[in-house]
Amino acid sequence: KDPAAGGCILMWALVTAASLCGVFAQSFLFGIVFVRLSRADARASTVAFSSCAIVRAAHGALFLAFRVAEMRKRHHLLGVRARAYAFVDIGDGTECFPLPLEAPAPSGDLLLATPALIVHRLDDLSPLVPPHPSAKP
Repeated sequence: KDPAAGGCILMWALVTAASLCGVFAQSFLFGIVFVRLSRADARASTVAFSSCAIVRAAHGALFLAFRVAEMRKRHHLLGVRARAYAFVDIGDGTECFPLPLEAPAPSGDLLLATPALIVHRLDDLSPLVPPHPSAKP
């Protein structure tokens, strides 16, 4: 006979049921905490964009620039990557073009604890620059 249960089958069933309930409760609570921490909806409202963008001339080229900042004082976002896209109306629909960025670094990594300047070079490869009148369609 087993000294812990005294040969009682009901005791083993009760211990097994209690263990399974504990595992399910821990995974349920972990899931609730994970969902709460990983929700991006609340964080998306803390990132602010400048209301105006500027086009400036520097080093013989034109650049489009705007600022991005995080409004929270604590718990700053880490591993932020900046990407910019241009949505252009083309007759029957809209087309999306990625904009290569000059700043921040070409990798796009930045820290939003302070406002960051996002810069796109306006050249012949930019979808924001209209084609030259002499260019063939």
